Amino acid sequence: MTDLLHALPDFETANYSHLIPSLDKAHITTNDLLTLDAADVAKRAQLPPAEVAKLAEAVLQALQKDIRVPGSNGSNTTRQEPQSAPSDVREWQTISTLDDKLDLALGGGIPTGYMTEITGESGAGKTQFLLTLLLAAQLPKPHGLSRSTLYISTEAALSTSRLSQLLRTNSILSSLPANEKPSLNRVLSIQTPDLESQEHILRFQVPVAIERQNVGLIVIDSIAANYRAEFERPGNGKATQPNKGQATANNPERRAGQAMAERKIQLVQLGSFLRNMAHKENIAIVISNQVADRFSPQPTLYAPTSEPQTCSQAGLPASTPSITPDPLTLDHQQRWFTGWGDLPPFTPGHNSLKTPSLGLVWTNQIAARIALIKEGLGGSDSRKRRRWMRVVFAPWAGQTYGRGIEYEILAEGVRAVIAKESNEDDNKTW
Repeated sequence: MTDLLHALPDFETANYSHLIPSLDKAHITTNDLLTLDAADVAKRAQLPPAEVAKLAEAVLQALQKDIRVPGSNGSNTTRQEPQSAPSDVREWQTISTLDDKLDLALGGGIPTGYMTEITGESGAGKTQFLLTLLLAAQLPKPHGLSRSTLYISTEAALSTSRLSQLLRTNSILSSLPANEKPSLNRVLSIQTPDLESQEHILRFQVPVAIERQNVGLIVIDSIAANYRAEFERPGNGKATQPNKGQATANNPERRAGQAMAERKIQLVQLGSFLRNMAHKENIAIVISNQVADRFSPQPTLYAPTSEPQTCSQAGLPASTPSITPDPLTLDHQQRWFTGWGDLPPFTPGHNSLKTPSLGLVWTNQIAARIALIKEGLGGSDSRKRRRWMRVVFAPWAGQTYGRGIEYEILAEGVRAVIAKESNEDDNKTW
């Protein structure tokens, strides 16, 4: 049960403190508790079956509440008559990208109540998407929420000059009357140079800003910067604890393992906090994420037999081993949730593999992932780049197949490329 607080950081263990030590001693995990029969778990841990069943039910309800499954408020709704829709069901609200084609691919835009990730390499246009959302969220329906926005930066400061340019040049924003036009005064911004300040700002200052300034959108740009600086630097202090002994301090692999374990705990806690805040306050949380190069591993060779060849068989032709990908490996499965690697062979860009930072742990925290893919056509002219947007996964929008929606970045913002322009070089793009 040592993984219980990793999956449910807010779970109240006080009522079950007499059970958890025995479950830990018997090596019972949270998965075992939920999937095995309570009598079997009780027998292994030498505990009363009724107490084990009670704990399993509490953990199950806490998980359902965390992912907002209907009927997870602790009441028994089995075999009850169908109930009318609850009175607290909120209206579906989205923030537009100010481009109809991109909004269509996103299922209407970026919705409130969820945590959405926008990932891509440098120069793909992540910040351009985020700046557009900061202004669009201030618009009335159907484009926005008529609420203020908050920009949390872990790297460069907010580009107010670019926001001003969008207000002047975007056809939708510039055509609005003065009383409906977005304002830079309604875009709050703050920088978090390290994890300590990031934790303090998110847990104490952001809730106050949401209440006082009517914030409807929170942008974090980017989520990986502080974690990379804190946990991936050589000899980082997070990995070494004074009470772990000199052997641990002199073992780089042990230090790296401890750093990864601590980072995992912090990411799960951060994801749980942000998800709960998005749902409770009915706000949209959009997070940009960096990517790293991914190298495709060599396929495993599976021979028909593993028996050694005898001397009498030396002259016989050897059977040819077959190359078969293992569908259960992470290298194989991550092609469908990272945004890179699932294109058919010979498709342009199918060999350019990237992986969003912070790994599978962070992927499990977000509700949706939008991948921005950049392709260069050769030469040093950045205007020859082509960019594609793909919805990797989202509960409110279908997955984008193929290369995605091609888009360009202009002075007026992000714009989808229409079909007749997709094979031309647009010298006006950045």
